[in-house]
Amino acid sequence: MAIVAIADVMTWLLAGWLFLVMALVLFRMVTGSIILSGLLRLEPRAPFGLDRLQLVAVTLFFAAGYFVTSLYRGPGDSLPDIPAPLLLILIGSNGAYLAVKTASIGRVIGRGN
Repeated sequence: MAIVAIADVMTWLLAGWLFLVMALVLFRMVTGSIILSGLLRLEPRAPFGLDRLQLVAVTLFFAAGYFVTSLYRGPGDSLPDIPAPLLLILIGSNGAYLAVKTASIGRVIGRGN
């Protein structure tokens, strides 16, 4: 019985610590301690990068989906396998991002000649 109580306390402590870390990161992002200026644009005058927005959005969607999948597991279970639909979305997103970057590099190289 004492081991179950200790496990419950450790679970709550770990969940609290994780929440505090996420709150700290969010707070530092809002206050400007974590620089987000190059997240969606490479340079201040560069056009808005839809490819970067898509990559960030899909990555956050994937992380949220995996987190929700992990919540449905029991407390003693291992981490769940990555669901196939989430993995396909992530692979497709990264492939599209790399295709756009490869095409833009090809245009830059073509202008140099």
